[in-house]
Amino acid sequence: MSSYLKRRKQRYAEDADFRAKTRDYNRAWHEAHRERVNEARRRQWRDDPARRLKQRTYRRKSQRKDQLKYYYGMSVADYEALLAKQNGACAICKQTFAQTPCVDHSHITGEVRGLLCRSCNLGLGHFKDDPRLTRAATAHLEAALAGEEL
Repeated sequence: MSSYLKRRKQRYAEDADFRAKTRDYNRAWHEAHRERVNEARRRQWRDDPARRLKQRTYRRKSQRKDQLKYYYGMSVADYEALLAKQNGACAICKQTFAQTPCVDHSHITGEVRGLLCRSCNLGLGHFKDDPRLTRAATAHLEAALAGEEL
């Protein structure tokens, strides 16, 4: 990057008036050349067959990052650290993840409790995160396994 571009980039970051003028100029130019810009984009999509795959991959990563931040208040680094802490396995069944892990969180406090496989996450969801229901279900299963009459 040239020194001119470095200075311009630094000025853009530090000077609010310069930033506002630059944005206004860019918006006006884009509006005045809308057809030219749209045609260039159409040409890129048409001429580059791998573009769809690249865009889909980018959106998937970007969307996941945005969802983690919006819904759980965590960064991708936080998510990766939690995944490493759990050794890449579900916090309940201890099976390694075959699909993208679900973020288990309290619906009351919003606090993240861990990463779960889809089955365990759905199970907790069906029990409405109520420990009494999960204990009752466990007692029911244990009684059935012991051959006791229900």
